[in-house]
This record gives sequence, C-alpha cells and structure tokens, in this order.
Amino acid sequence: MCKKVPEDFSAQVYANIAVNQIAYGVGDKKIAIIRDADKGEAYLCKADGEVVFSAPLSAPKYDVTNRVYVRHFDFSSVEKQGEYVIKIKEGVSYPFAISKKPLQDVTKAMIK
Repeated sequence: MCKKVPEDFSAQVYANIAVNQIAYGVGDKKIAIIRDADKGEAYLCKADGEVVFSAPLSAPKYDVTNRVYVRHFDFSSVEKQGEYVIKIKEGVSYPFAISKKPLQDVTKAMIK
C-alpha cells in the first residue's frame, strides 16, 4: 500500500522548512529543520508528488542560536538520487536534491 499525503495539507511553500538547497549527499545524514510546526507526520515526495518516505516530526527542541523551538525530520535512510520536496501540514519545502556529487555544481561555478 502506497502512503499518500493527507488532503488537508497546505500546498503553499512554507519557508519555515529549512533544507539544504544545494543538495544532500547520497550517504550523508539528511535532516530538515522546521520552525513553527505542529507535531505530526512529514512526507518526502518526488517532484511528481509520489511519497517515498514518511516519519513523525521530532519533539520540539529549543534552538538557542535563533531562540525558537524547532522540530527535525530525519530522512537519512533515503539514498535514491533525485529531486524532492518535504510536505507537512503547514506547507511544502523548497525543492532540493539528493545526489552522489552534491557539491559538483558549486565547485564548477567557483572555478569559473
């Protein structure tokens, strides 16, 4: 049975979902940090909307640097390369990638 994102989830971009917009490495730890989110489930989806992973958000943790409570979404077990977004009840993250060579494009741009 394939999991689906609940219909009552917002489809609007939710800027409070912090992801690595350059890219996550295939074998790296992959954690999104979310401000101002209720407890609940988070979904990692391909660009076409297919859910590839889901897990509950962590309990609130106090971020001393920013003086706010945040929740974590750990999707480190996902190692398939591709373009993804994270969906939570409050909205959707900006798109990001999982890649074997996450810094390759940045390195090329720096060399130019």
